[in-house]
Amino acid sequence: GAVTNNPITGVNTIAGNSDALFVRLSSAGAVVNSFRYNIHNGTDIGWCIRKSAVLVNNQPTWILCGESKHGNNYTDCFVARVFANGNVVWLNRYNFDPPGGMFNTAHCIAKQICEDPAGNIYGVGTLQDQPAAANGIDGLAFKLNPAGAVIWASNYHADTDDEFQAVRLTADNNL
Repeated sequence: GAVTNNPITGVNTIAGNSDALFVRLSSAGAVVNSFRYNIHNGTDIGWCIRKSAVLVNNQPTWILCGESKHGNNYTDCFVARVFANGNVVWLNRYNFDPPGGMFNTAHCIAKQICEDPAGNIYGVGTLQDQPAAANGIDGLAFKLNPAGAVIWASNYHADTDDEFQAVRLTADNNL
C-alpha cells in the first residue's frame, strides 16, 4: 500500500506525497513492524508482495513491486527484495520505454509479481508511452533475475487499453 501525506492521515513530512508501505501483521492483525520506502522522492505505491524462495544470509526475504511517479513526466515500476523487518536487500526502478522511444518517459506500473523456483521474478502491469495518447495503455510483462537485473521485458498492444493485473507461474513454467 502507501502512506499518503494528507489531512486524513495527518502525515505531513513525506517527500513526494506518498511512500510505498510494507507492514508485517500478527495472526490477530496487530502491526508487528512497518517500513516506508521513499523511492527517489516520487509518489510511491506498493501493489504486491510475496514471500520469496530466496534466502539472503540464511534469512528469508520478500519481493514487492509497485509504482513511483515523478511529477507528470514519467512513472517507473519498482521491484525490491526485503527482509522481514523491512530492510532492503535491493530496490530497483524500471522504465520500460518501448524500443524507438526517445526518452525514458513511459508510465510503467508493476501490479503483481511471482517467482520461479530458481528465484527469477516475473512482473506484470501496464505501460503507457509518451505522448500519452499515442498508443493508449499496453499490458506489460517482465522477468528479472534474483538480484533484480532485467532478463526480458515486453509490452502487449492488442487494443487501446490493455492491462495485466495478475501473474502466476504454471506447472510447465509458463506465465
